[in-house]
Amino acid sequence: MPAKLMFGGIAFVGVLATAMPALADRNLISNAYDGSYFGQRERIDPLSGSLCANHTLHSLTIENGQLLGDGGDIRGFIAENGFFSGTIIVFDLVQPFEGRIENGILLGGVVSPDSACFWLMRMTRPDAG
Repeated sequence: MPAKLMFGGIAFVGVLATAMPALADRNLISNAYDGSYFGQRERIDPLSGSLCANHTLHSLTIENGQLLGDGGDIRGFIAENGFFSGTIIVFDLVQPFEGRIENGILLGGVVSPDSACFWLMRMTRPDAG
């Protein structure tokens, strides 16, 4: 994997960690990003071990600013600035899931419970754009 992409993923996760306090006020929830999103969770190599699943497909619906995975695996909310916060089920455990939506593309970072696996979630809204 090119170093630029690997470090870009790390930087993205770091930016999310500093941007999330703005989501503490649930009065900022926005319906501007409502719609259906489809995509996958991709393993970030070489940070992740070889036993970490790669290319796991996901879909979710955002309605009235609330995120809900179509399989019930994702829950959360999105703010006016496009940042979202919630949870995702990984290895049958509920994990924090945060990221941003911009131009119909959802990007989020996910870490396994034992911090051995790192993924970048990328989903798109087909009707955006």
